[in-house]
Amino acid sequence: MTDCPLHNESFDGDDAYDLYQFISLVNMCRDEQMFASYFAELNQHQEDVVEHPDEEKVVCREDGGGVGVDAIATGGTEAPSSSFIPSTSNARKTNKRRKFSPIIDKANQDAQRMAEEADMLDDLANTGVWDLAAYDEGGGKTRICYYSFKLTNELPYWKVGDIFGNREYLKEVLQQYAVMSNRHVYIKINDNRRFRAACHGGAGDYQWFVYLHKKPNGDYVVQTLNRDHAHTCSQVQENKWITSKWLGKQFTEKIKANPHIPLTAIRQCVDEQFGSILSRMKAYRAKDVALEGIYGNTTNQYKNLFYYKNELLRTHPDSRPLKIGWKRFCRPIIFLDACSLRGMYKGQILNAIGIDPNNGWWPIVWAVAEPESYEQWKWFLDLLDDDLELSVNGPRYVFMSDQQNIIAEKYPQSEHHFCVQHMYNNFKKRFSGNTLKKKMWAISDSTTEEVYQKNMDALRVYDQAAYQHLVGVTPKERWVKAYFSVIHS
Repeated sequence: MTDCPLHNESFDGDDAYDLYQFISLVNMCRDEQMFASYFAELNQHQEDVVEHPDEEKVVCREDGGGVGVDAIATGGTEAPSSSFIPSTSNARKTNKRRKFSPIIDKANQDAQRMAEEADMLDDLANTGVWDLAAYDEGGGKTRICYYSFKLTNELPYWKVGDIFGNREYLKEVLQQYAVMSNRHVYIKINDNRRFRAACHGGAGDYQWFVYLHKKPNGDYVVQTLNRDHAHTCSQVQENKWITSKWLGKQFTEKIKANPHIPLTAIRQCVDEQFGSILSRMKAYRAKDVALEGIYGNTTNQYKNLFYYKNELLRTHPDSRPLKIGWKRFCRPIIFLDACSLRGMYKGQILNAIGIDPNNGWWPIVWAVAEPESYEQWKWFLDLLDDDLELSVNGPRYVFMSDQQNIIAEKYPQSEHHFCVQHMYNNFKKRFSGNTLKKKMWAISDSTTEEVYQKNMDALRVYDQAAYQHLVGVTPKERWVKAYFSVIHS
């Protein structure tokens, strides 16, 4: 029992009164409210003991069945049954007063005060505020009880006296009602004193409406309303209240689970959930809003690139693992390619990639530049040459690109190969089919001149135009293995 948080030094484990208090405390800890009331009564009892120390007396009895507490002289109330107190023959019959440390007393008072404040705030949140200024002399029948309106995931249902904290919150509630009810709701009056929304019926009827008045503190209070829609009012198919910003927030979790969700799936979800038709462009903007909320703003990320560069130079001034690793362990082959950027900022990503000893890709360097052109590739290769010192050992390296002629101009002594995949992408625009694809790749994989000539003859017999195209499009030394000076596997 020494582990009990209410244990004090004067407790020796044999006193019947202390033992009773401990067992009662364990039982009452099961119920939080009983536990709080127990401390309140205990504190009151301590105050009574301090005021009348001579009047408190514990009378014990011995009845063969155990030792029990009969009564307290000051209160005269019956003590608990002796069944709660274990039998012991060493129970002392001396008067003893329970004492607690000041730290425990202060903790009890703080807990009681916090519980009272929580109850008071809960009562205020669920209790309406009566407008006393609205009483009339006849009995106050015109009074209004104001409640703060709380928005949920269900169809909003407001009544006279509901309070909206500001205009933005009011519009948010109205937007949710218009979307979920699928009605032609629009704002008719919106000024510094009034706010009125109505439903434009099919025949121009304005039966459904809600009117709010702005109070001096900025709150909007519902004054009058009519929840019934006209019989001519029908649901709309293209709801203007479904904006891209609102829809992006609603579908954030779905797009976060599947960032590559197609636009047709978003439009189908809107049709099934809200019964509205969504345009493709609005679905695209909604997806963009959701992705921006998940990954951040593209503009801000571009602004941080220079800070990122400076931080890398500050923390790792001499650390260039990609450069050192490529020079020491990778094959002397450099693949050059460009990739288009989509989104708000257009351009190209120029990159150089190598091959490691495990035939895996080894990124060397990349750069973001304007659309692919001769000048951009020249600028990229100049920086790459200065960093890797390619001109010093030019004949040692092999370059592969998408038919970039500037490589042959800058490194005339090096081998320059063309990417067959890029060649085939241009080839299939005129000559499609799986057979022609296999014949072109067989020509590229030819390791001897005899095999190359045999494959070319087979292509000429099958399609004369395709044969003429491969002969004149590029020299065979650029893309056929049989004519490479060194075969790189």
